[in-house]
Amino acid sequence: SKPKFSIENVLNSSFMKDFENYYLDTFPFREHLLGVNRKLNNVYYATGKSGVVVVNNNFSVGLGDGVGIEQNEEKINDEETLLPKPIKPIIDEGVVTKGIIIIKNSATECFSFSKELTTYFAEVIEFFHTLMPDEKIYVMIPPNAGEFYSPANMYKEEESIKTALSYLKSQLKNSIFVDAYSVMAKHQDEYIFFRTDHHWTARGAYYAYKAFIEAVGLEPVNLSDLETGFVPDFLGSMHKSVAKYAQSEGLREDPDYVEYFIPKVNYTATTYKNTDMVDGKELLLVNKDYDASDNKYYIFLGQDSALLKITTDVDNGRKLVIVRDSYGHAFLPFIVHNYEEIYVIEPRYFNREGYSSLKLNEFVEKVDPDEILFMNYAMFISEGYWFQWIDVIEALQ
Repeated sequence: SKPKFSIENVLNSSFMKDFENYYLDTFPFREHLLGVNRKLNNVYYATGKSGVVVVNNNFSVGLGDGVGIEQNEEKINDEETLLPKPIKPIIDEGVVTKGIIIIKNSATECFSFSKELTTYFAEVIEFFHTLMPDEKIYVMIPPNAGEFYSPANMYKEEESIKTALSYLKSQLKNSIFVDAYSVMAKHQDEYIFFRTDHHWTARGAYYAYKAFIEAVGLEPVNLSDLETGFVPDFLGSMHKSVAKYAQSEGLREDPDYVEYFIPKVNYTATTYKNTDMVDGKELLLVNKDYDASDNKYYIFLGQDSALLKITTDVDNGRKLVIVRDSYGHAFLPFIVHNYEEIYVIEPRYFNREGYSSLKLNEFVEKVDPDEILFMNYAMFISEGYWFQWIDVIEALQ
């Protein structure tokens, strides 16, 4: 739909991005021209044995408005620190494999292990622990679909997500590593990842939730106890990224569906733009009637939120802070069964032009949680994307 014009939308750069998407989606004969384009691309991108093809693609799951690492670093470095911060490594982009693997009815990103970036991620987490020594900090990085479902010859063992996570665990000295990989691997014959989107499914999120809750020492809710349903015909971010290639036809012919599970506890979820937590907007963690024609994954939560506060009737006094990306959307409907209060932070919506500031250690001191969980998409480890956001959650004293 055509975006609404407002000063706020212009200032935060969303208007031009949304208008461009509107224009691209509504120009005359769009589907016909895209079909012609896919056929022409078939001349240049030959499909190999077993229907596998790798296409070059700089896939991005960011906010897309050009705010980069340098700008955020400059903002941070204006402050005075009492503790030495980790130094971000300079990585030769040519070393990191980029691309998307298309095979029959699915598409997934290539993964390339960077020891330097993974070391830096661990150093940042440990830096937060230094500022918050009394807090229990957990780190959980789920794998991507390609780790389980891509052809074996597409990955080297030393470059796999499993290797990257093993190395990350070895670098965490004071924080607790949660092994979601092993739990999810046992269920890889189930529908735990979308085939046309880079996210996990609700079922995949459940097994990661189970790994975390058991690491904390609590009892996970049984999946069979929850009301369930599904929404059909979902073509996600991976399809959008490869739609111009002829080999993407298999994705359109066999779209995903979105399975959901309704929490059985009573809760209130309120989204806020800053840590003052005023003028909030209530939303549902699972909205099966959500108008998600563009992205059905947003049946979970309905939108990105800078800060989300969830209160439940669990009545056990436990509090949790989650620092996450969009993988957290499908995770939240399960975690509400174990905590009375949950605070969910999306770093990409803080400490940048047009957004509120956040000092993580001060916020943690304010809400006084029992645990802090850092959870994000595994691909950010290989590309360094997540670090520009995790590093600008101001944790400076």
